[in-house]
Amino acid sequence: MKHRTLIITVGIALCAVLVGILYIFTQPPTINSKDFTTKDQALAIRLSKTRTNLLDFNPNVGYLVLADASGNTRAFNTGSMPSAQPLWSDLGVFYAGAKSEFFTNDQGTKEISRDFEPNVEYARYVRDDGRGFIAFYGGAGKPGEHKQPVVVGSSEKTTTINVAGDYMNMGVCEDTLYALTQTRYASHLLERAQAVYQEHTGASNEELAAIDNFDVLVQVYPADQNNPQSPRVLESVAHDESISHANKEFQRYNNSIYLLSYLHDNPDASRDNNKDPKAGHAVLEAWDLANHTRRTLDIIDPNENFIDIDEDDMGGQRGVLDGSEYRFVTRTGKVYSVDVTTGAGKHLFTFEALAHGGNIPRFDVTSCAVYRLDNGEDDSATLDFSRYVFKTGAYEHLFDVKSLAAYRGENVHIVGIAVNPNWEKTLP
Repeated sequence: MKHRTLIITVGIALCAVLVGILYIFTQPPTINSKDFTTKDQALAIRLSKTRTNLLDFNPNVGYLVLADASGNTRAFNTGSMPSAQPLWSDLGVFYAGAKSEFFTNDQGTKEISRDFEPNVEYARYVRDDGRGFIAFYGGAGKPGEHKQPVVVGSSEKTTTINVAGDYMNMGVCEDTLYALTQTRYASHLLERAQAVYQEHTGASNEELAAIDNFDVLVQVYPADQNNPQSPRVLESVAHDESISHANKEFQRYNNSIYLLSYLHDNPDASRDNNKDPKAGHAVLEAWDLANHTRRTLDIIDPNENFIDIDEDDMGGQRGVLDGSEYRFVTRTGKVYSVDVTTGAGKHLFTFEALAHGGNIPRFDVTSCAVYRLDNGEDDSATLDFSRYVFKTGAYEHLFDVKSLAAYRGENVHIVGIAVNPNWEKTLP
């Protein structure tokens, strides 16, 4: 009996060893942190496992891939981080891993500790002139007790602020992190929202009591030193069901904060009334911090028509502000400019779907151009990397990224890209 038990035990141990060896030899090729550098690299590509199936989710599967101008690639194992967006400043690349933050430059890669393991990244922004970052992560908690972590970091350290409430719209302007929410999703802000609304509008107590939900613009960072978990309420207005937004960037011009939003014609649409729930048009939502108002500006093209953006184009747009001109690309590849002070818009370009391209291209926008990485017809395809140049109005194919088949598949997807600003300066 003892002999049989010994044989079984040895057999199990051998199987475990063989599985370990098989795991090692079937892993995609990656580079160690010392040798993983940005030297001579042009593009950062973030790949991550997605949470389509909790049973299938593996937090250890995720990579940052760097590509040079010939399309050759090298990869570093970061672990998974759904929706992660790498940031590339003059100093190097900041990006999130499953268990920590990372910073890569010409000298190598540094792991920066973080005091929690988030399940998703909502947004990431450069701060301090590229010397650091601010990241907004998804959180968890019981209803009414939900908290979302905000990480403020550099190449040396991170600080975490656990912000109470639910926030799905946020943006950074001049190192200040703003967010939009409703008091129904951040009930701890209701009392302050009521006070701000009454102070700014002069509403009576009776008028105030009739409003059960407010749209609030808050300042998340820099945080209140006395109560960092509770954002400062800057503006408060009665909730408007006709305005929808899914924004990860705000633009500030003079005393107003602008975001691309969608104004619904039929906010009361339902199956019972047969109204079209998608009918509407794109607008600029403007929060005036001096006059304490919110308004919407219709975005009108030179022919005095609404610009050709529908609700399916909205969400995930990326852009830059140049003076009062906001230039952006929709997640579907439409490039527009709009004067935030007037709403005057202009169609600049549309990235057409490639014959052998995928359905989910990724974009990066700089002051010079909109960059697109097509995700390919399948996991083994080479990836078309191109750009639209603002100054010339020209479309340029830059290079093809060699197949990332070794890192894709099994619900591992391209979730974000970033262009090397120093490489961009070398382009004609």
